[in-house]
Amino acid sequence: VDRQRDEIDRITITRGAAAETVEKDGSTWRVIAPFASSADGATAGDVIDALGPLEAVRFVATAPAREHGLEAPRLVVRVHYAGAADDEDTDDEDGEHGHDDERDDDESDDDESDDDESDDDESDDGESDDAHDPLEVVVRIGAEAEGGAFAQLEGEQTVFVVSSALVDAVLHPLVSRDVLAIAATDVAQLAIVRGTERHELVSTDGG
Repeated sequence: VDRQRDEIDRITITRGAAAETVEKDGSTWRVIAPFASSADGATAGDVIDALGPLEAVRFVATAPAREHGLEAPRLVVRVHYAGAADDEDTDDEDGEHGHDDERDDDESDDDESDDDESDDDESDDGESDDAHDPLEVVVRIGAEAEGGAFAQLEGEQTVFVVSSALVDAVLHPLVSRDVLAIAATDVAQLAIVRGTERHELVSTDGG
């Protein structure tokens, strides 16, 4: 996927039955689901580096097989690319001011300028409108493979391998570790459950 990391503005990672979504908020990232919280900057950065641009280590098959583990993928990564900023409005405004100035100087020169700008606009339109369009890509990640894991894009049959760096990055929760940071003195009760066993620790005045 030929998109850059700066275009990514939302990522949803599904691990088994649990989904986690982070969204870009200015220069930082925030978790918006399953609850609202700040995101871990380092972990989010690793994921973004691996996803923009999204590249295959190698292509392995034209259709998935059982050993690829894609029938029930262990990870599903949904990436939303906002697209590049469109400077068309700025160009139009500059062109309008330029027309006014030229009209004061010479009407014929102004007409020629209009024709030139029309040609430029047509040329710009023909280059690549898709470069500015938002895009959502869904990557299904299955069994481990040499150098990473088998994967495919949602809606396509081709199987490829994504890097181990990408797999490692999306395996870790994106929520900030500080969310669970609690001073020991603030803990009043702690329960540990192992199967049918339950053990409780209760703070006393003496600590």
